[in-house]
Amino acid sequence: MKKDFPTFSISEIEKGIAFIEYKGIEMGLKEIIELYDEIENFGNGKKIAILNTFKEFIPSNEETMKYVEGERPPKLLYASAIVVESLATRLAMMMFMRFNKQRVPRKVFNSKKKAMKWLREMSRKKSD
Repeated sequence: MKKDFPTFSISEIEKGIAFIEYKGIEMGLKEIIELYDEIENFGNGKKIAILNTFKEFIPSNEETMKYVEGERPPKLLYASAIVVESLATRLAMMMFMRFNKQRVPRKVFNSKKKAMKWLREMSRKKSD
């Protein structure tokens, strides 16, 4: 079942992996909290992985970044794959991730197939 929100949509790809599609609209703290509330609902008490797609790079403000780098995301997620087709956007995201704390394993890909392969590997490692 797909749930649609003003800044993103979320659906289940397979058990334990949610698909989040960002709509290219800047997300403030309210929207980020809404996103993590939905991730928590999908997990139903268990950590999940997410596959994120971006149409373009969406800058975040300091308050939002503090929340994403905080205590809640690692309690809900074991991995986050980011799919970006544009090379320029992919490079910007990799630089952004390099300079911002990452408490949840994250990786940028150019295809959903490669991202799903990595998420499944991360799921197996989590289960070991």
